[in-house]
Amino acid sequence: MTNHHQCCKCANKATWFYTPYSDGRDKYYCDNHIRRGCSCMWITKEEYEHTSCERENWKLVKLSDTHYEYRDLMDQQLPCVEYDYCAEGFEKE
Repeated sequence: MTNHHQCCKCANKATWFYTPYSDGRDKYYCDNHIRRGCSCMWITKEEYEHTSCERENWKLVKLSDTHYEYRDLMDQQLPCVEYDYCAEGFEKE
């Protein structure tokens, strides 16, 4: 049995980790409890037209005539870029 961190809101395996948080509380989240949606995932029309960045697990959704948003392949908003993701979960040291 592997020893993984649990979500700080439930007993599920944590697949998201809030990287800037340092005191150990409320920094691991499961996919059900991660806060989604952040302006850091928005880009302007000009950025969209000039981007060569292809994301294997992301897509761009048009929000308005001037803005686009990165989303996952299930069309869910992504959390802030300050969260790391690991599908296998984060092992305890």
